[in-house]
Amino acid sequence: MDRHFAISYAHELGPQWYLVDLKGKTTTITYNMDLDNPRITEGWSNMRNLYNIQSDYHIQFRYLRNSLFEITVFKGSCTLRSLTMFINCISHQNTNSMFSVKLTEYRSKGRHLRFVHMERSL
Repeated sequence: MDRHFAISYAHELGPQWYLVDLKGKTTTITYNMDLDNPRITEGWSNMRNLYNIQSDYHIQFRYLRNSLFEITVFKGSCTLRSLTMFINCISHQNTNSMFSVKLTEYRSKGRHLRFVHMERSL
């Protein structure tokens, strides 16, 4: 997970993060609250099952507040150009912070995940 995000929101992030998508699907993941090595430690297997992840997927997180995130999940290969266009399109919304992750069949089975891209809206 990106350290900058963890430090920026340390005062309000709790150990349980609540994720909801635009269709109302919800799940919970666990954050280790370690500012030196922040990681999501539990809950990715629930995401894998909820979205039937069998290959590459990308998840965009929009942080709302109080450990609540709105997520957008999309399947398939994502080029830097298409990811940039996607982030630019959704970043016109009023948000505090936005970032995305790429989940593969193997990463979604792991006990941790590193954020691979962070984009902040001002």
